[in-house]
Amino acid sequence: MKCHDNSRVNLDGKKLLGVISDRDALRFVSPFLNTLSETTRDINMLDWKIHQIMTRRPVTVSGSTSIKTAMQLLLDKNISCLPVVNTADEIIGVVTWKDMLKAYLNQKRDSSYNETIRKK
Repeated sequence: MKCHDNSRVNLDGKKLLGVISDRDALRFVSPFLNTLSETTRDINMLDWKIHQIMTRRPVTVSGSTSIKTAMQLLLDKNISCLPVVNTADEIIGVVTWKDMLKAYLNQKRDSSYNETIRKK
């Protein structure tokens, strides 16, 4: 399941196992690949499995989490998406910073529209 432009969630059925982001991948890819400094270890890292580099206990939210709280989590934890889980820790969706920005802007647009109507 796609989590963000550069992130994925790893599932076992509906159970969330972890998240892999572009940052996770970059931590494990050697900058020496395809250079004269390349070592066997650099090449072997390409054979690692997803479970070896994913974030195993990602920050999650429930469907009842407020947008304000979710936005604060993104900022505090320096992450770009939040898996949404139910009480059984089964994934029911993913919310990204872009989703929250759109919701905020829509809310602002709607309130501006309502203010314009009231002024008429």
